[in-house]
Amino acid sequence: MPGTDGPVPLFTGRATVLSEYGFFLIAAEERELPAPDDDAFCSPLKVCHPMRDAVYFLSYPSMQEVCCTVESWSAAPPMDDGEEPYDEQVEVDVLLTGEQCSVTGFEDYLTSIPVAVPGRQRMRVRVSGRAASKRLYQSDPRTNTDGLERWRIQFWPSPAV
Repeated sequence: MPGTDGPVPLFTGRATVLSEYGFFLIAAEERELPAPDDDAFCSPLKVCHPMRDAVYFLSYPSMQEVCCTVESWSAAPPMDDGEEPYDEQVEVDVLLTGEQCSVTGFEDYLTSIPVAVPGRQRMRVRVSGRAASKRLYQSDPRTNTDGLERWRIQFWPSPAV
């Protein structure tokens, strides 16, 4: 962006999101929501599954509330080495063709999240508590795992290849 010396945060939002049927997602607004591919929920369960105009974030319990922070950036954000450690981290590419996206599941949690430049995005996904949530769920599916998983999702325009 003109007049800036580095990446600029365009949006930061936090929400408690219901991960129902083991997932929640970020989806481009005003676009048709794609159904997940057959391999989205294969074992071992991936952290996320990117598709055109959507990314599915995968959780082990079939239903729980997760803490979610989403950040949209003008360019690749700093790594934030001093923050809490995350159990898992992945970076994926996703095509978001709209100017805005939402964190959604079976309802919308964060809406009108700006996409800096519609098109190919790089997304950094970090999660803590996923392994603990899985262990508790597998030992007794009735155990309340709400709030154990903490997600931080950052995205920015992917550099041209």
